[in-house]
This record gives sequence, C-alpha cells and structure tokens, in this order.
Amino acid sequence: MRKYSTKGTGLIIFFIMIVWAVFCVGVSFAHTVTDDIGRSVNITFAPKRIVSLAPGITEMLYALGLADNIAGVTTFCDWPIEARTKQKIGGF
Repeated sequence: MRKYSTKGTGLIIFFIMIVWAVFCVGVSFAHTVTDDIGRSVNITFAPKRIVSLAPGITEMLYALGLADNIAGVTTFCDWPIEARTKQKIGGF
C-alpha cells in the first residue's frame, strides 16, 4: 500500500487562501456592477443602510455590531430583542 506525504499540504492551503483573499478584496471594491439583465449600476460609496431578509442574517448583523446600519427586517426577525423595534418590510 502506498502512503502519501502531507508535507506541503499546509503550504498549498496557505497559498490558496491568499489567492482567494486577494480575489475577494478585488471584488469587494467594485464600483460598477452589471445586473442579470445587463444594466450597469455605479456604486459611488459604501452602502450605509442594510435591509435584512432573513432572521439568521439579522442575528449575524447584530453580532457584527452593525445594528445602527440596519434599516429594515422581516416580520420573522425577532432576535435579538432589539430587532423587534426595526422597521418591518414583510415576510418571506
């Protein structure tokens, strides 16, 4: 039976993570995006208001300390307690 070496595995994973991080940074700073029907949208500044469309996303936004940026949540977003006071946009 042949045994495989795992000596370079950590280095390969590290290299893949670096490439992935560089790719994500490049995508996150895009200023012009094209939607699915071909319209170009220019984004001149970082979004300041967030509308959460799922309870799990709302919980993560609060955990990240972005409560002040949340402009609206669904009627099902009831946790944390502070989410109940946000503007409701409807359900699923």
